[in-house]
Amino acid sequence: MTSRFATAVHILGMLAVEEQRSPGGSTCSREIAESICTHPVVVRKVMAELQRAGIIETRRGAGGGARLARSASDITLRQVYDSVGRDEVLFTTPPGGPNKKCSVAPHINTWLVSLFNDIEEVLKSRLDEITLCRLQGTILSQMAKCCGGEIEEH
Repeated sequence: MTSRFATAVHILGMLAVEEQRSPGGSTCSREIAESICTHPVVVRKVMAELQRAGIIETRRGAGGGARLARSASDITLRQVYDSVGRDEVLFTTPPGGPNKKCSVAPHINTWLVSLFNDIEEVLKSRLDEITLCRLQGTILSQMAKCCGGEIEEH
């Protein structure tokens, strides 16, 4: 998996904190990109996927930006994973495939594919149990400990 999932979670974490700080407020892709240390275009591409999935809403122009489309408690990390990772393979066997002359290699590949599918199902199931609200709470708690509850201005 590429870093798109981590980028999406970072985006949503920022939006969730902004929602807590200023209900209905929005955050622009430039601010988010600065936080992630990446280019705003990368952030906008991931945001487009999150918007297509109905997780965020975006507005262009002056005063524009992104915000959560629904409550942080209604957004699971599985929904995020599905929106940005749907075309990605977590684990794969070597691209050339097993040596067809080897009596063992094809069986190992079959076993690995089954294992990889099982692992991905466990991951998805676990992500289904975690809401964005949990991340929001963790961020706000950590900020309260280290910053006296102050949210850094963008």
